[in-house]
Amino acid sequence: MPALDSIRRSIQIRLSKRPPMTPLDKPLKREVRIGEDAYSLTIDPDGLKLVPKGKRKGLELRWTDLVSGDAALATGLQASLDSP
Repeated sequence: MPALDSIRRSIQIRLSKRPPMTPLDKPLKREVRIGEDAYSLTIDPDGLKLVPKGKRKGLELRWTDLVSGDAALATGLQASLDSP
């Protein structure tokens, strides 16, 4: 079926021309609601930070810790240092 082959080729060409992903070269900030609480989420080239709205300190996670598997250890250590 020549018509079907033509449609397949057309779809393959369109799919192969997708634009590349946007690089994360500057901080991206968003508000996140978890239950009734509002948080500020900042994603930047080094990692991410989740802070309760109106506060300065929160949870930080570096991309290197996430991909190396040290994320849980780093989060646990930071929580133990932040607790009174």
